[in-house]
Amino acid sequence: MTNYIGSVVSVAPAIPATFTKAGYEALTWTVVNGLQVAPIPGMETSTIDVPDLTTGITKREKGASIGRETEMGFRDVPSDAGQAAVKTYSAPDYGSEVSVRVVLPDGTNNHVYMSGIMYSYMMNEGTTESYRGFTVTFAQNYEEVVTTAP
Repeated sequence: MTNYIGSVVSVAPAIPATFTKAGYEALTWTVVNGLQVAPIPGMETSTIDVPDLTTGITKREKGASIGRETEMGFRDVPSDAGQAAVKTYSAPDYGSEVSVRVVLPDGTNNHVYMSGIMYSYMMNEGTTESYRGFTVTFAQNYEEVVTTAP
């Protein structure tokens, strides 16, 4: 069994010119330290029901797809440039799309690139059973690119 331990997340303040390996590799990436929950790509596709009165059968067609909303979680790492970037990108007044790179710990196709928006920055609650850290939501707006290392 393969797990996600050892994964690294990086962010970029833009989307690529082309949604290809080369397009993503042309971006400037900043590693986000303190990773606890990595975003995992996926597209959810709606369906359209098309009834046929003659046959009495409703055929299902594919409709529009929407990128998965996934949580990213981090423990607090003071003065980390990557965490500062994530906090900026997820702020209420930041409206631009960004890109995320997840480098998985092993495998041939271990680089996962995604672009979309970040929002809902939430600090962890302050209790005797919690620690300083935060979560943000990442919503994928384009199909992911899963590829080999540069």
